[in-house]
Amino acid sequence: MLLEPEDTFDSDYRVHLATTTERSLRELLIAFPRRYTGLFHLSEKWIENRIHDVLEGDVIQTDVGSFYRGIKRGSSTRAEQRTVSKRKDIIVSHIRKLASLKGKLEHSEFIIEGHLIVERAVEDGLPIETLLYTTGFVATPEGKSLLKRAAAENLSFYQGIAFRLRFSIGKEGKSHLRSNWVLNYFHEVLKKHHAGYFVLIDPEQCEIEKCVKLAREIEKAGADAILLGGSFLTNDLHPIAKALKQETELPLVLFPGDSMHLTPHADAILYISLISGRNPNYLIGEQVKAAPWIQRYALKPIPTGYMLIEGGNKTAVEFMSDTTPIPRDKPDIAGPHALAAEYLGMQMVYLEAGSGAVHSVPEEMITTVKNQISIPLIVGGGIRTPEIAAKKVEAGADFIVTGNILEENGSLELMRAFANAVHG
Repeated sequence: MLLEPEDTFDSDYRVHLATTTERSLRELLIAFPRRYTGLFHLSEKWIENRIHDVLEGDVIQTDVGSFYRGIKRGSSTRAEQRTVSKRKDIIVSHIRKLASLKGKLEHSEFIIEGHLIVERAVEDGLPIETLLYTTGFVATPEGKSLLKRAAAENLSFYQGIAFRLRFSIGKEGKSHLRSNWVLNYFHEVLKKHHAGYFVLIDPEQCEIEKCVKLAREIEKAGADAILLGGSFLTNDLHPIAKALKQETELPLVLFPGDSMHLTPHADAILYISLISGRNPNYLIGEQVKAAPWIQRYALKPIPTGYMLIEGGNKTAVEFMSDTTPIPRDKPDIAGPHALAAEYLGMQMVYLEAGSGAVHSVPEEMITTVKNQISIPLIVGGGIRTPEIAAKKVEAGADFIVTGNILEENGSLELMRAFANAVHG
């Protein structure tokens, strides 16, 4: 994209585009500076359609052809700009994703800043993908020199919010990390905090708008991930999951009740086996049915030993699975079950009192189980206050899950209190 100063048709620049695909055209248009009017030559109809997606303006017919005169959407008035600024700017959003722990683990992409470090990376031939720079930097001798070198290396570079460089560690490493990034993320959470906090959203209990609103609050509150699922599902999971993925940067992990509760619009799935029961369908049957779809959807399966613990009433999962939970006063039974899960190669253990349980999993049982395994321990069900959550963490829980209490009172203050209590 070449910007040439233009003073006709009330335009700031005449824009020359050299692109053959819609994707590359959109990237160029995103890089076009805000609050400036551009005059774009329309050599083909598809170019006009794509320009209209990013810019607002009108078509001008001249003796030398058709032109689109427009300004970047959200730049025409101050009021409109304030409204649009609340939306996610694509470049800024992408930078933030890559700079986050989740972004690094998912994409194996990193951001470095400072022209000296960036210049060294260019000189050393690192697999650089994108350069972003400020208008002030390109005016300096160092900036001009570096961008000239970047152009010689055929690198992509854009005028952006800061001078930053993104590079990946290579295809082989990227593939390896991508396949494990969610579990790696969980381990990083445990390194950063004393424990992690998950919030369960039951798609059967809320419409899309309500789920999305709750997800935004969950992220603001400081939770570490969102679990999506339930024991019984009649709503269409795909649009709900897709909406959640678009509105939050937190990992979205499926928590399925059976093999039908799957969608490609998630980061991972707790691949649970109900090891506390003796119902073969939930030990291996549903898992076999789900496996081809998990592969097709490219979901990251996290093998998890799922154990129902007596919670004072018959819960939905107990009824649907037709299994008997482990008595709450029998930690000596729970321990070997969890150890067997680890020996079978499972990567997490989940102690579940059940949705709406009267009693949560006892601290004594949590401690007993944690002392026998070396893999992360998730505890959920019946945890109604941040104080109870803190006790579970003190007893040995690595991750706390809350659900029902937030469906009843999903206030930001309550979720933040849970997050603070869990993180310590």
